[in-house]
Formats: sequence, structure tokens, C-alpha cells
Amino acid sequence: DTKIPGDYRLTIGQRFFAHRFEMHPSSSRPNQRMYRLVDNLRYNDFVKAINYTVSSHAGLRIRLFRDKEEWRQFFPNQKARVEGDQVQGIKPEQCISYAKKVFSEEAHRPMDLQYECPIRAKVLKVNNQFWLSLCADHMAIDEIGFNLVEREIEKAYNAIINGRELRDCPQDRYINYLSKEELRRASEEKNLKYWQHQLTGAPMLIDTKQIDHVAANFYNYELKGEPYQILLDFCKKSKFSLFNVLTAVQLLIMAESSQLNDLVISFVIANRFNPDEQNLIINMVMLLHVRFIINLEEPLPLFLNQVKEKSIAALVHRNYDYASLYRFIAAESRKNDCYPNVFRECNLIIDEDPMVFPNALFLERIEFKHKLDKRTMSTGFNIYAEQLPKRLDVKITWDPTTWRITSDEMAIRFPQIINQLMG
Repeated sequence: DTKIPGDYRLTIGQRFFAHRFEMHPSSSRPNQRMYRLVDNLRYNDFVKAINYTVSSHAGLRIRLFRDKEEWRQFFPNQKARVEGDQVQGIKPEQCISYAKKVFSEEAHRPMDLQYECPIRAKVLKVNNQFWLSLCADHMAIDEIGFNLVEREIEKAYNAIINGRELRDCPQDRYINYLSKEELRRASEEKNLKYWQHQLTGAPMLIDTKQIDHVAANFYNYELKGEPYQILLDFCKKSKFSLFNVLTAVQLLIMAESSQLNDLVISFVIANRFNPDEQNLIINMVMLLHVRFIINLEEPLPLFLNQVKEKSIAALVHRNYDYASLYRFIAAESRKNDCYPNVFRECNLIIDEDPMVFPNALFLERIEFKHKLDKRTMSTGFNIYAEQLPKRLDVKITWDPTTWRITSDEMAIRFPQIINQLMG
């Protein structure tokens, strides 16, 4: 029996998502990844692999209920919703267009964890190919957790088709983590005061009175081979993290392109600081709104060290109640007749064992571009990076009406600043 007895309060990261979904219901759509599966897919075995993965990890069985003013979670035995269908048509391009529409609808269909499993899968046979939409609720798993789910499903499917036994997974790691979360609550009030002090008078919003979407600029950066190794060696020798470097580059470009020197960016971090938490499939994401005062005349080594020290202080105070801090931020914003704006994020995912394609189940990940992907929040400037064993992938999205830099200029300035930071 893999059921975890009793119910638990939400983790710090889960409380952030609960607050965000209540404030902005449209943001509650699930995280989606899409794949092309092997041509000889054994569908029933695929369904078994997904449900084995769900039963083995409590985070994939989360259910919510309301207890007075508080959301709580429990982990009953349940199965994922898995559906299969075939797209039929005379013209292949019409079949593809219809499949994209179906998958887009899947991505925009929210989950209600009071009544359903946080994992949902839809398999479509399109022009003799098997496509998969795999959706997961943000309350259940973060991006690192999604990487782990991929591997667990593939491993289970591989075992099933080769006749190997699937064993029950111990659930004590989840109970231990949730118990630790309870202990962390003792530091929340002190940490909340730290963030209130840091953000007093901070510019939460820049030259606008409401949230709005604007046409976005984009830049994708890839670093591999010897230049990537040189950067990693610099970080190791100088005792800076790659996240410190990316944060510094983001701040410098924001300051240069706006002539603003008082900036708040949001660190998206995963609360996975102990070895036994690295492979835990559960949501551990937390948001830290970190304030920096930028002096473009400051020597770059000193600035990078300032970023490092600020980042360490933020991590030390990472356990706090997000809803309480948001109320404070909103009150600060109202003093200037503004809306609280925190749409500038820096997010680095470290994946030391990335999924290798093709494998026993997945041939490749697939990606469809939608119209909304070409827009960003007003004043937004977001960095999403993946640190892999052999390369660094960085995706940057920004509002060019606030940060006046073109994509072509970003392609020059972004790697240039990295080289300047390394001396």
C-alpha cells in the first residue's frame, strides 16, 4: 500500500502557487510537455507505466481540501487520466493542425486537485505517429520534478515491455520532507520581516498602472564545448555559481537598457538543498523577490561579488509565507498608485542526467509555438536557463518598451558581458 496516512499543510512553494491561482485563476493552467513516442508503442503498457509512476510518488497523487481558511493536502491511491485517440483525415497537414489544436486545449484546461489526479496524458495517433501530451499541475511538481517524471515513466515502460518486475517505492522520503516543512515554519515570521525591510520603497512597477501583455523580444543563447568549460572553470575557481553570473548579466542589461538603477528581480529556486531531496518528485519551487541597487561604474568583479552576497542572503531567508509578503508588496505599490509587479525572473535548472532521445519510449520532445508565446507581461524580463553536462541553454524574453534593446543587440551584449565578467 503506497498511501500516505493523514493530511498535511501545504509546503512553502505550494502556498505560493495557491496564492497565485487565487489571485489570477487564468494562471492555473498546467505545465505541459509534448513528445513523439516510438512507432511500435504498446499503449496498454504505456498506461501501466504512467500509473505505476503515479502510485510510486506521493507528489503525483496530491489532492487538496479546504480546512477553514487553509488549503491542506493528502495523498490517496489514485490513477492518472490517460486517453488515447486517432486523428483521421485525408490530408496529413489537416491531421497535424487538428492534433495541435487538441494539445493546445489540453494545455489550457486547468486541473482541480480537489477532485482529480495532478497528472493527465493524451496520446494521439497522427499520420501513423504517436504523439503525447503530458500535463502536470504546478502544485504537484516543479520543472526538476517534471524531468524526473519523464525518466520514471520511460524506466517503468522499459521494464514492463521487457518483463521485469516493478517494485513498490518507499514513501518515507515524502513524509520526512513534509515534516521538515513544518519545522521551517518557525523561521517564517523572522524571514518575512527581512523581505519587508528589503522591499520597502522598492519599484514594484515601472511606468504603468496595470498588468498588460505586450509584444515580446526573444534571444536564445547556447554555450558548449571549450567556451562552456572555460565558464564553468571560472565559476569554480572564483567561487561563483553559474546562477550568480546569469543574474549579474540580467541586471546589467536591464540597467543599461532602461537607465534604472533600483531593480527587483525574482529568483525562481527549488528548495532542494539536501542530497535526499534531489530525486524527490514534488513541488519545491519558491519565489524570492531580490532587490539590487546598480552602479554601472562599479568594477565588474565587485558587482559580481555583490550579486553573490545578495543571493546568499536571499537563500538564507527563503522560508516565508508568500501571501503575507504579497499583501505587503501590494500596500507598498498602492502608495504610488501602482499595481504590484514582479514579472522579472531568473530561473536556472541544473540537470546532471538529462533525458537522452530517442529511448525505449520517447523518440523526441516536440514543441508548438502559439500566438501567446510571442507576448510577455508589461515590464517583463525573464531568463530561463538549463545547465546540462555539455552545454548551457538560455532563453530570454523581455518587454522592449521598457528594456530598450533589440534581439540583435542582445545577441551581441549578452555573451559580451559574460566574457567581461570573466575578465
